[in-house]
Amino acid sequence: MENYYISSTDKAEILSEQFNSVFTRDQMDAIAHLPGHDYPSIDKLTVTEEGVAKLLFKLSPFKASGPHDIPNQPSTELAPAMTTLFNQSLQTGQLPQEWKLANDSPIYKKEDKHTAAITDLYR
Repeated sequence: MENYYISSTDKAEILSEQFNSVFTRDQMDAIAHLPGHDYPSIDKLTVTEEGVAKLLFKLSPFKASGPHDIPNQPSTELAPAMTTLFNQSLQTGQLPQEWKLANDSPIYKKEDKHTAAITDLYR
């Protein structure tokens, strides 16, 4: 018997359960130390305005901007501010909280897109 869910909340809960059932967190203390020489630190890495501008021009204006609401329009105007943010992040080892956010949109790849495949949720 198929179940149909109309409520956005029900649909979101079904997707959340599915994602949680397949998502795993890396246990950093369980990572083995490999024998051999350690790689040198990259603490002298700096990001340049030219490099940021070059990458900004590669953004597709047809893609969604994400939670930061920065438009995906090729522009050199954002390069100085973004360069400062990137370099500060590298120097402090911290990311702005907003950079840890994402908009996830499930995309149907097969079967009827009007029915949620919940059979995997309860195996």
